[in-house]
Amino acid sequence: MKTLHKYTITTFILGIGFLLHQFIQKIQGYNLALIDSYFDALLCIPFVLYLIGLTEYLIFHKPIKAYSLQTVICTTLFFIVVFEWLAPVYLQIGISDYIDILLYLIGAVLYLYINHYFIFKDAKQNN
Repeated sequence: MKTLHKYTITTFILGIGFLLHQFIQKIQGYNLALIDSYFDALLCIPFVLYLIGLTEYLIFHKPIKAYSLQTVICTTLFFIVVFEWLAPVYLQIGISDYIDILLYLIGAVLYLYINHYFIFKDAKQNN
């Protein structure tokens, strides 16, 4: 399977997971306490990075690539600072939660793992 297909499928699965959770929680009205509290934080970093990569490919015709460790760390830190510190403290939006921070970090590791062992695995073997 081509790298682009793997990348697109991964983005689609993460997006469907997020949207399905939102549908179940907000439209159907089912409350699944742990999932409602933490699922979005887990999917956030991988979904955002894959979506940005796919957007760069579709709009700017840049090749599909794995973002560097530095980019993943900076993106993760950005989301942690904005959504776990600035928004709760200064905008009174959301609640600062250490488990969310842990899940953002796990999501970043998940992104790196999926890239290394699934999406770009064949590309590394061919070099």
